[in-house]
Amino acid sequence: MKEEYKYFVSNEESWALGCGGGLAIGLIPLMIIPAVNTPAAGALAILVILIIIVAIIIFCTVQTRASFDADDTQVTFSHLGRKTVIKFNDIKELKLEHRHNERNVKGGVQRCYVETLTITTAESVYSFSAEMDIDYDEVARNPASMTTQFENGKLSHLKTYIEKHIYINI
Repeated sequence: MKEEYKYFVSNEESWALGCGGGLAIGLIPLMIIPAVNTPAAGALAILVILIIIVAIIIFCTVQTRASFDADDTQVTFSHLGRKTVIKFNDIKELKLEHRHNERNVKGGVQRCYVETLTITTAESVYSFSAEMDIDYDEVARNPASMTTQFENGKLSHLKTYIEKHIYINI
């Protein structure tokens, strides 16, 4: 079972990225201009600012992509080039939660539902969150469809898949 999902970026993560990017945009050019000490130092500083802005935009686009790949014995989560492998035999507990999230953005408030799968092993606790694609028109027509949409979440399917394979491997 292999799926891609939209990684949920929390308010704290987006705030940290914004502060780090702003700090880089402000400090690096201030360090370049005195170090180079030529008439072209200002142009070089502007070039560096543009490169940093493009890098932040690319990073933000890539940051929202994640995937998992589950076979008969383990699941591998991938995000930003980092892989986390969890063997089914090591899993002690699986917990799935759905919650409503609000994020302040420049245009107002962005609302979404977040699905979080928490996997507990003997060594550590792993938590993976995904933004859900909810059909709000369907929910408006039939409020009971929200339960069905929660059950059809990608991490919900993964939890069911893992539970089936844990019992097979025991």
